[in-house]
Amino acid sequence: MDTIRFTPLTGTETAVRYETLYSLAGPKLGPLLVDTNVVLTVAGARGATNLYTPYTRTDIWQQAILLDKKLGELGIAITPAAIAPPAPAHEQTIVLLVENLRGYAYVSERTRIPGVLPFTAGSVNEWMHQTLQGMKKAHNKGQFGFPAVYLEKLFDGLLEGYPDQALYDEIAWRSKGEQSALASAAIPYQRYSGCRHTFAFYPEHANDPGIVKTISLWSTILPQFYTSPWFTQVEKTDSFQQGRETSHRADRKTRQTLFRTPTLSVAI
Repeated sequence: MDTIRFTPLTGTETAVRYETLYSLAGPKLGPLLVDTNVVLTVAGARGATNLYTPYTRTDIWQQAILLDKKLGELGIAITPAAIAPPAPAHEQTIVLLVENLRGYAYVSERTRIPGVLPFTAGSVNEWMHQTLQGMKKAHNKGQFGFPAVYLEKLFDGLLEGYPDQALYDEIAWRSKGEQSALASAAIPYQRYSGCRHTFAFYPEHANDPGIVKTISLWSTILPQFYTSPWFTQVEKTDSFQQGRETSHRADRKTRQTLFRTPTLSVAI
């Protein structure tokens, strides 16, 4: 299979793509899909992200499946999964896995992590399997300085578009007992709640080329998207504001903090 080469969309180009995506998603899912991590994934700056929703299986499961079928021509996949309820009497809430084939191409071409294969136009699952096997072989050869148990975390971080050095630093921080504070990339436009669109690294690696490039890319895409004519118009609509308020209430009530790493803020 031929390797797919891809440059992420600009924020302006991403907003144009959202004109179709938002319309297809409908009033419940559409307002959720403008979270920063999803915007970066649709742009192709990330391969995948998880989107935690305030809705139950009854609310949106079938809608998410139908949306996934419609988005195939855009190279984007949305897969729903259920989260265990906080109590047996409660219904499961839904998390959406958002994937971009072009994003997988971008992150696999950019990385220098040993064992990672360039993404091709074949099966995503096969590429993931072969890449994980390649990483395990590289670990067996002593090419990683951490226990094998962290390989899947490294792979997940790769798919989500984080810089190699930031991934190595977080794994080192965790595997060595969380002994010192990490710096956090100061990327603008943290919109709404949910997973933060940032990453941590040791302060001495602030000038690492991969870290600098990722911060620059994400810091360019997001302001362009959130100041685009399409977004500034849609965020004023009643349906958008109602959808975001529903999500915000659920966040305040039920969602746990997903980032517990003590960090410093670093602007580059």
